[in-house]
Amino acid sequence: MKPNLKLPGTEQRLEQAGHAACSDTALLVEVALSASPKFPCDVLELGCGAGLAALQLQLARPQWRVSGLELQPHLADIARRNAGALGLPLRVHTADLRSWVSSRQFHIIAANPPHIPVSQGRLPLDHARALARHELACTMDDVVAALSRLLSPSGQAWLLYPQSRCDELHGVCRQRRLDIFTVKHQPKGHTAVFGLRQSHANARTA
Repeated sequence: MKPNLKLPGTEQRLEQAGHAACSDTALLVEVALSASPKFPCDVLELGCGAGLAALQLQLARPQWRVSGLELQPHLADIARRNAGALGLPLRVHTADLRSWVSSRQFHIIAANPPHIPVSQGRLPLDHARALARHELACTMDDVVAALSRLLSPSGQAWLLYPQSRCDELHGVCRQRRLDIFTVKHQPKGHTAVFGLRQSHANARTA
């Protein structure tokens, strides 16, 4: 079990599970906050785990309507408990991103999805950690397809992947009619946050 932690600016200790809070999470939150509008809008974290990134977004932008989507029920429950501990109105949906249907689209979507192909690496013994890191329940194409479906025509998505998969991500985005308009590299790591938006043709027909 991972140790509890405090989010910046809070005193309440929160539960961790799945993806632990790390520099990648911090980069994803930092980029999403710095590059996204401050006006009230609908925001989603795909694969929110214990809700740590989604909660940081909600803390920094109280005017945003932040939701989380999580496949694993026990992680979704932890995210709800963490939100309750902070008194934040985070709404967490328990569902598979490949089939989840939302009543609305989102202006901002953030995601740190599983990034290790099934054919690579050794699976952790911890099943929750394995699902969070390895593409057992969703592939890159599944994630990008969900973004294409859930992102509003004028919205922005922030997606964290290893820099080594940049070319692959560009190809998948082209197939799903999304444009990569910016890339923010992790200064001391091998990951990057990719900024995505609907392609101009896709936006015109939405």
